[in-house]
Amino acid sequence: TNAAQYTLEKKLRGFWAPTVPANLKGWEAVHGKCGRLKWASLWEDAISYAQTGRPLDFDGAFHIRRHVTELGIYDGWNKEFLVNGNAAAVGSLQIRKDLAASYRLFAKMGSKALYGGPVGDKLVAYMQKNGGLIAKEDLLAYKVIWRKPAETAYRGHKVYGAPPPSAAVTWMQMLSVLEGYDLKALKHNSFEYLNTMVEVSKHAYMDSYKYVSDPAFVNIPIEKMLSKDYAAEVRQRIAGGRFDMKTVKQASLDLPSKTATSHMSVIDRWGNAVSMTNTLGNFWGSGIVAEGTGLLLSNGMDWF
Repeated sequence: TNAAQYTLEKKLRGFWAPTVPANLKGWEAVHGKCGRLKWASLWEDAISYAQTGRPLDFDGAFHIRRHVTELGIYDGWNKEFLVNGNAAAVGSLQIRKDLAASYRLFAKMGSKALYGGPVGDKLVAYMQKNGGLIAKEDLLAYKVIWRKPAETAYRGHKVYGAPPPSAAVTWMQMLSVLEGYDLKALKHNSFEYLNTMVEVSKHAYMDSYKYVSDPAFVNIPIEKMLSKDYAAEVRQRIAGGRFDMKTVKQASLDLPSKTATSHMSVIDRWGNAVSMTNTLGNFWGSGIVAEGTGLLLSNGMDWF
């Protein structure tokens, strides 16, 4: 397969859209280093919901209904989320027995169940049957990488963020620029305050789209992006008047109504903190549910 064979449609939906599943291995690595509870116990609630069902909420029912014509063509999605080819009503019980079975194996075997184990074998078999690209060696080769966090200072505090290809450098750059403004004097949510925020974020996102990529292939000028000199330069540009951001054709295709990203930040009474973003890419990701697993795959290739 070469890059030229990837049309926009193939990156968005179908058997070429998913990237190798990553979360399970990442969660396991974090749990191994920082977790206090038994790994298997963490799956109990999810297994119970998947096995006995949970009432479909308004949003869930709405997003199934609006994707019936687009994603109902995929057997796995159809079987997992539709009832006789139609969207289920709000409040109806959504039972996902295949997913419960996969979760039981994750609880018992850890990530081995997916990366080289029985759940992974089902995923690979489904990919092979449908011309997908994820093979057993891709799952076996998948590794968790612990990276050194990016670091900056903000009003005397040390601030850390995940390094590229994570998007943390974007909000870190915003902090770096905002440090030069007296935000209290601007008054929260006043026109000046909001205008400053908007202009600062415009520049940070523009730099992000220009420079942030996979550090294995590209040199990313993090030091310059977070330097005090560069922050002063951006403030000067903002002071020069309104800056028009030109729309990018590709980016405008991803409307907010199409994103399936969740974020949570949790701090416990002992001061342990977890910040986690979980995404399928577009709503329903690739639209592919690997047969016999209940696992819905992302459309991560859309970012390449």
